[in-house]
Amino acid sequence: MLTQDLDSIVVLFIGLPGLVMNSAVIAGCLAYLGYLSWQILMFAAVTVLIGAAGFHAANVRGLYHSRSSRQREDTLVGRFRALFDGAKELKLHRARMREFVDDLLAMNVEAVRVQRTRGYVLYMAASSWGSFIFFAFIGGVLFVLTRYVLVSAHVMSGYAMIFLYMTMPIESVLSAIPMLSTARIALERVEQVNADLPAEASAAVADAARFRSIMLEGVTHRYFREKENSVFTLGPVDLRFAPSELVYLIGGNGSGKTTLAKMIVGLYAPESGRILLDGVEVTEAGRAAYRQLFPVVFSDFFLFDTLLGMRVRDIDASARALLDDLQLAHKVRIENGVFSTLDLPKGQRERLTLLVAYPEDRPFYLFDEWAADQDPVFKDVFYRRLLPDLRAKGKTVVVITHDDRYFHLADRTIKLDFGRVVEHDDIA
Repeated sequence: MLTQDLDSIVVLFIGLPGLVMNSAVIAGCLAYLGYLSWQILMFAAVTVLIGAAGFHAANVRGLYHSRSSRQREDTLVGRFRALFDGAKELKLHRARMREFVDDLLAMNVEAVRVQRTRGYVLYMAASSWGSFIFFAFIGGVLFVLTRYVLVSAHVMSGYAMIFLYMTMPIESVLSAIPMLSTARIALERVEQVNADLPAEASAAVADAARFRSIMLEGVTHRYFREKENSVFTLGPVDLRFAPSELVYLIGGNGSGKTTLAKMIVGLYAPESGRILLDGVEVTEAGRAAYRQLFPVVFSDFFLFDTLLGMRVRDIDASARALLDDLQLAHKVRIENGVFSTLDLPKGQRERLTLLVAYPEDRPFYLFDEWAADQDPVFKDVFYRRLLPDLRAKGKTVVVITHDDRYFHLADRTIKLDFGRVVEHDDIA
């Protein structure tokens, strides 16, 4: 629906120069009419006031119906979403389907149609009223006012020419009424959405290069698993992370490792419990800023073709050096932060994610089974060189992994089983 609102705003700005130009032409014509005869200009002013009163009454009602139609469209979109998401349930229950389509869906469609039609009819009535007043003014001047005010033939011919010249600008201004009203409603909707967005805290965490501790206290999260037809519960989990440590997060498939990782980095909010950054609870207002602490590579990663947001000096040179280490320099080039290609096998594209994440000078790195699709050579590079190098720079590193032959390289391991922490060992 915001796409439709933005289109309305764009149409307004496209038509705005013509609207301003026509308004200026009308103002200039009225000024010239006043120069020819101030008495007739006063008559025009009275006529304009009468026309403005009628126009305002019709336009206000039209604006009310357009705004109500716009609000009902939001409800209608929700009904369409329910139609798509609940298609299976509707197909399996004919009575439910008929009631949904005939009552809920059709009712909202008809309500939108009726109110939008009323709005445009009233806009047209306002426009027609303006045209009527304009021609009534011309007739009044030519056939009524001239009987009581002495007007020369020169003035009358000037008025006739100016009236004819003003016809097109006035019609253009009046025809812009629906566009202005639609754009006004669209701007109100955009402002409402903007106001509903959570305010981002201006805490220093957004640009923090260091932290003392991140603690999870009794955090839980639940979600529905369709394959098992059951609700999976992660937690309660109590953990603490500090700088300069390498932590392996291990456990079987479906144990909740990735869900826990998304809670750690702030993508999921705890349903209970809390996350503390340096002893201060991370609230909803500060969650967006908190997420800026984490470069993350998930197993279902998305790779952009540009090093977006990188403010590292000589980033191209650093990236080329890492391309050599990853043995990708013969397949990928990087110029001005742009990759020459991303058309690579998954394992090689996965290596490029390291090139994106590794140079970021943020304090907490998280890798979700990065090495699962790598050959032994690159597993060794990852576990024995890149991860220790990040730890040596004071970074916290959490790695979700199944590669048990590298477990001894971690400072500690955290093992999950069915959403619970069952082992939490210091093994380094």
